[in-house]
Amino acid sequence: MSKLKNIIIRYWPYLLEGLFAVSFMAWSFRNNRFSLYVSLDYLSLLRGLFIGLTLFTIGKFLTQGFYWFLEVVHFDASHFISFIKVSLCDIWIHLWTALIEESFWRVILQTFILRGSLPGLISIAFLFAFTHKSQLISTGQWIDFLIFSFSLGIIYYLSHDYFAIVSVHFTRNMLIVYDTYCADTEQKS
Repeated sequence: MSKLKNIIIRYWPYLLEGLFAVSFMAWSFRNNRFSLYVSLDYLSLLRGLFIGLTLFTIGKFLTQGFYWFLEVVHFDASHFISFIKVSLCDIWIHLWTALIEESFWRVILQTFILRGSLPGLISIAFLFAFTHKSQLISTGQWIDFLIFSFSLGIIYYLSHDYFAIVSVHFTRNMLIVYDTYCADTEQKS
């Protein structure tokens, strides 16, 4: 019970954001004020995975500097499987977070309310970063998050591909969680 309570306490803003997004979209669809063309294809997911990996790499460079690229990176399948077992709840939470945040920030605010204008796109990027300010400690993290937020806005503005931005968001979040998991397990051993 305490784990569920901690999750609710930690993620209550996202739950409210999700409730608002779902309610607003339901009202919009019912009143013919808004339509969303959603088509899930593998190209959207692959594009999102590639861009998410690229944005994660840029973020690592901005927050940890050039020497991060010089480290030998190896992939250990058993380590990854143990990460999946330990983080199964986090995976679902981050998938839900990506779906809800992109519905709220890109689909509703950027497209419907601000009509996809460039000043609106920039203001959404700053607002999105500001709402995540508790997670952003250094200047590099702020720059990284602004690049991430602005990239999501540009991708959605140019393609209107909902699943591409959700997969970018989810991929980047999960890479950060995996990177943190690897750093934590490395410190313990």
